[in-house]
Amino acid sequence: MSAIWGLLSQNKDTIQPELTLSMKQRMSKFKIDRIDDLIEDKLYFACGHQYLTPESLHEILPYHDTKHNIYFTADCIIDNRSELLDKLQVTDSNISDGMLSYQAYLTWGERFVDHLLGAFSFAIFDKEKDTFLLYADHVGNRTINYSLQEHTLYFCTTYDLFKESFSPQQLQLSKKWITACEAEPSACMILFPGLTPFENVFQVKAAHYIKYTNGTLSEIQYWNPKKSKTILFKQENQYKELVTRTFKKCVEDLLRPGVHVAANLSSGLDSTSVVSIAAPFLEKRGETLHTYTSIPDGQYDYKFDDYYVPDESAAVRKTVACFPNIKSHFIDCKGENALTHMKQYVEEYDIPLKSSVNLNWIYKINQDARAKGCTIQLTGQTGNATISFGDILTLTYEQIRTLHFGQAKKSAYDFIKKNHIPKKYFLHIFSTTWLDKMKEYIAISGKHDQSMVNSVLLKKYHIKENSHKMLLTYGNGSMLTNRQRRNVICSQITFQQIGIYNTMSSLINGIIERDPTKDKRMIELCIALPMRCFVSHGTERYLVRGYLSDIVPKHIISDINHRGLQSGDYLQRLERNWDNDRLIVIEALNNPLLSQYIKQEKIDEMINFCKTNKLVCDKTNDNLIIYILYTISLSYFLSANIYT
Repeated sequence: MSAIWGLLSQNKDTIQPELTLSMKQRMSKFKIDRIDDLIEDKLYFACGHQYLTPESLHEILPYHDTKHNIYFTADCIIDNRSELLDKLQVTDSNISDGMLSYQAYLTWGERFVDHLLGAFSFAIFDKEKDTFLLYADHVGNRTINYSLQEHTLYFCTTYDLFKESFSPQQLQLSKKWITACEAEPSACMILFPGLTPFENVFQVKAAHYIKYTNGTLSEIQYWNPKKSKTILFKQENQYKELVTRTFKKCVEDLLRPGVHVAANLSSGLDSTSVVSIAAPFLEKRGETLHTYTSIPDGQYDYKFDDYYVPDESAAVRKTVACFPNIKSHFIDCKGENALTHMKQYVEEYDIPLKSSVNLNWIYKINQDARAKGCTIQLTGQTGNATISFGDILTLTYEQIRTLHFGQAKKSAYDFIKKNHIPKKYFLHIFSTTWLDKMKEYIAISGKHDQSMVNSVLLKKYHIKENSHKMLLTYGNGSMLTNRQRRNVICSQITFQQIGIYNTMSSLINGIIERDPTKDKRMIELCIALPMRCFVSHGTERYLVRGYLSDIVPKHIISDINHRGLQSGDYLQRLERNWDNDRLIVIEALNNPLLSQYIKQEKIDEMINFCKTNKLVCDKTNDNLIIYILYTISLSYFLSANIYT
């Protein structure tokens, strides 16, 4: 893996060596083992190498193929190496992932990415054809940003090249991106896929590449799994065999020989499924799997309700006991809260981040795993959309919506019988959820009516209308249509948001997070499976609880009455040091730059709350506290980018 950057100029000016030097100096802030670059009068390609696999030590990037006069650089880790070696008839089994990818490009041309699996971004310039190509992988594991300014095309994994290359007038903050980010009450930052926090700097969307030739820039989508046809088997065992075989392959392909592996492990279905396949596979190689679990800081005495479990250590210990080669680690980030490192994180990630309640333990886990020699961190981050998707309300709603009333009746009856739920209670929940859904869909989203964001900006960028469009596209939790389910699985919004965090985290901590639940093959399979596979025999989330029941420990599969709650003690953590931290909060909220985006009366309201209120660990001010954290993060981001 690596960071890549560079530029291609089509104007009269030659590239100045001072720029290439300043870029290398700026990128050296990351955990990069080596920087190589190529510079000509009108072209500059660079690669900051990270030694995360044995093959990466010998990577030759950027590469100039003098025979074909092609320039190539890559940020990649390829999962289907063995398959490619055979297809391309490459005899050197130690070939680097970058050079293997380049051989694929020479063989298959512009659509060579159709043959690749993994996390990657590529920059290619064919001088004879005067064509530049810039690729992002199928699910946006690796970010790659670009900007076209005065006939010069710039690209960079991070935003650093643009800050070195552009004047303050050229690199303005994107008010559209920031407005959309701050207007959304959830942790989601993205409303407009492809936009970034900087004006005229764009991110290549997942499964897309840009092509720059003859002075024209175009965007091309090379993969669209939503067109997949539904798989219809006669026997249920056929589904089980296909799901098991596919998911095992997705996990095992990430466990490269010579690489030490860690994994996030909660009491949930997704991470446990990943670990339950990875641990036995590594045991056969005589290797240890380090697992990491986030737990509360000290005694936890604040509960939302009995369904949510903030301390998942008990169930995790039972899971660990099933696998002799697991070495478990429990991370409590003692004495830390969402404010402890927020300013540092905003400056490092270079975004007004909205996940400060989670970043402490994610950061700590990555650092600890890297210190133990691990360079791959397995997660099950997006499993809720793929392997553990499936609730009875969604299934019965879709069956009724498509006029399959008999199927809906049987699905509901099976669920009621298996879970001993009164019929009247089920009907009450179904009808209430359906009515709430209809109200939300019919009306233009009302969540912005009391928004803290500047009303002029909300109107200018049509935030309400676009948010409502997003709601119709992806639904809202339960009762999704089959089309919405497919949209959720391959959401550009999710791909871009997770990709930003994962890419920056790997550069900062020197370890790459890989999620087999988001693998291209798993996405294609889950889209093609009929919805009844996800809820079957009265059991929700059936892909794991049914098809993977021979793999995942029974105590995880059988627990349908609890769900883990990560960072559930974030309020308690804030409360412990509130008397001191409130001064930091008030200072950040007093930032005059905030009033560009946040209504002044709302800023005053937040400041007044911090001055006059103690934090209480209940739901009373939960939403306000979360938005205060969002606003502090924005304050730090604006201050860090004041020159723009």
